Amino acid sequence: MGRPWTAEETDRLRELYEDPGVSIHEVMDRLDRTLSSVTQRAQRFGIIRPPDAIRTEPSDTNLRGRRFGALVAIEDVGDKMWRCACDCGGESVARADNLRSGNTRSCGRCVEHTMVGKRFGSLFVLEKFDERWNGQSVWRCRCDCGNETLVRSQALRTDHTRSCTKCTEITVGQKFNSLTVLEKTTEQRPNRLVWKWRCRCDCGKEKMVRGTDLKSGYTKTCGRCNRDLTGQRFGSLVALEMIGKLRRSLTWLCQCDCGKTAIRTASQLRMGSVKTCGRCQEIVPGQRFGSLTAIESTERRRHRNIFWRCLCVCGRETLATAAALNNGTCQSCGCRRLIDHDGIRFKSNWEVWYYIAAMARGVNVAYEGITIVLSDMFTKTGRPSQYTPDFVIVDSGEMIEVKGKHFRYGMLKMESARRVGHRISLVGQNELEEWCSCSSYDLYKAQSSGGMAAVEELIRSKLA
Repeated sequence: MGRPWTAEETDRLRELYEDPGVSIHEVMDRLDRTLSSVTQRAQRFGIIRPPDAIRTEPSDTNLRGRRFGALVAIEDVGDKMWRCACDCGGESVARADNLRSGNTRSCGRCVEHTMVGKRFGSLFVLEKFDERWNGQSVWRCRCDCGNETLVRSQALRTDHTRSCTKCTEITVGQKFNSLTVLEKTTEQRPNRLVWKWRCRCDCGKEKMVRGTDLKSGYTKTCGRCNRDLTGQRFGSLVALEMIGKLRRSLTWLCQCDCGKTAIRTASQLRMGSVKTCGRCQEIVPGQRFGSLTAIESTERRRHRNIFWRCLCVCGRETLATAAALNNGTCQSCGCRRLIDHDGIRFKSNWEVWYYIAAMARGVNVAYEGITIVLSDMFTKTGRPSQYTPDFVIVDSGEMIEVKGKHFRYGMLKMESARRVGHRISLVGQNELEEWCSCSSYDLYKAQSSGGMAAVEELIRSKLA
């Protein structure tokens, strides 16, 4: 992943990208960014390239003397390959398309000259080794334990090697969590021998463990000393007795604090995925969960979870699972995420910006002023679907749907309403920027600095 963009770089990108006299490769060189990074950033913030801007023609194959990052093209060696001189003094051969796109910006070896004196984990780089391993440079490093070792460049840069092998060796008597190392032995496999360590657990039992599992902490016990869960508490459950196996996992009969019993697997109890019997949290009609009041259960299910029809304090009805109500992840119909402006609660910034521009233009609009019943679409409960456009122009009766960037969400209901004769206009990002006379980047920037008051001041100044 490349380095993140700053606000200053974005402003500089806007200045260069919209200048017709600056080519796209000049933009890449001045910002030290790749072609994909520049185009994606421009697309995200709505920066448009002028139609009459200088373009790099595909037929322009003469790269002699041009700079690409730390490389300067010297001569064409054939097969679309160019010999380049690096700022570090070395030379390298690179493909022309990699140079143009910014994928190749150095010789790849100039980074290695700066590795002497650097620290990678417990290793301190001393000097470069004379030989190369598999075409890679090798470095002599000193570990914090005092030993010296040879490490490849890639292993250092990717943090694959952070210490020498001697300081991480397992010794007899060493303890890893509940296991104490006794001796190193071998285990016969069908086609090879595997080195393992015989360890004694704190419970007195012995177990054969691989060295990597000991050092990584993957194996901490013998696996048999913690099988007895009798009397242990897991949330509201207390394990009573083991009753058998279910899918190769031990099952336990548990007593809940509500008095009911339940059967749970040992893995469910240890991991904490199950903490109750599942029946002590039954929902009753009229029960309150945040801003929602449970009305009745429905026939709809999701992974054995019952959907409840609930009434929000704002007056709307919504469906929520029993698990979402009990654990608190669903506490409203979504009205808590609404944006308050001018006494109206909007669902997105795009709608607020459209409303502010309409007021500045003197257009009388009503937010969600009409609801259309769709006869050809039905909900999962069997009721006809409803569609509410974002705005209605009071004078003409035209309906407006503001979608911003997300055109693919909520389009089916709008198309169904159009089929029955309703006149609905779709406002996307480009139409909204034209309606507000400023880009979405400027609107976001104003909102982050001064809130909706700054956005309103910006839009009114642009439309004045």
